[in-house]
Amino acid sequence: MPETHRLYLDQMLRLEVAQALRDDGHDVLRASEVGQARADDFQILQKSIAEKRILITFWNVGSGRGNRPKLHRLPLIKGPISGL
Repeated sequence: MPETHRLYLDQMLRLEVAQALRDDGHDVLRASEVGQARADDFQILQKSIAEKRILITFWNVGSGRGNRPKLHRLPLIKGPISGL
């Protein structure tokens, strides 16, 4: 049986991505499904940690440094981080 994961998808990931992951047996939450459609990076990260979920996010590397998420600059959060 394939391994399944608890995933938390950032706002930019479409419903079709979530559904494909769910179809593969993963436990998926999307930020936009739980009231975080306009949440900032820190709020998204906090939610994924609180839910013990792997955070799935991305940015367009070719569009310049200004568009990269600033997760590496967020204040330290105590406790384990499931994934990023």
